[in-house]
Amino acid sequence: MSTTLNFQGSIVVLPSPDFGNQEDLSFDRINRKSRGGDLIVYRDPNWTHTITLKLKFSFITQSKANTLILFIKRSLGQQITLTDWEGFTWTGIISTPAGEVVQESLSNITATFEFVGGR
Repeated sequence: MSTTLNFQGSIVVLPSPDFGNQEDLSFDRINRKSRGGDLIVYRDPNWTHTITLKLKFSFITQSKANTLILFIKRSLGQQITLTDWEGFTWTGIISTPAGEVVQESLSNITATFEFVGGR
């Protein structure tokens, strides 16, 4: 399976990310203490929640890395579509505008970025 990034017709296809990537959930809520000292937590179900995907791709080619960097520069701050390795389609932004690309060894180029959005 692969990961596909799409922004206004510009498409980047990456291999599946490395095992051990993270998915962080962030929910808005209000925490208050009553006069008696009881903790009251309130969250409206209509309030949005944020999901952050931290993805790392290893053993990609130099041309694929260059294409990814160019894609990140073009879509900076804009909403993109990400189709993940499980077939889910996400909508959101890439929150790491630099998009870290590192050559760890002669044959291993890795790319890392964070995606904030939802399904």
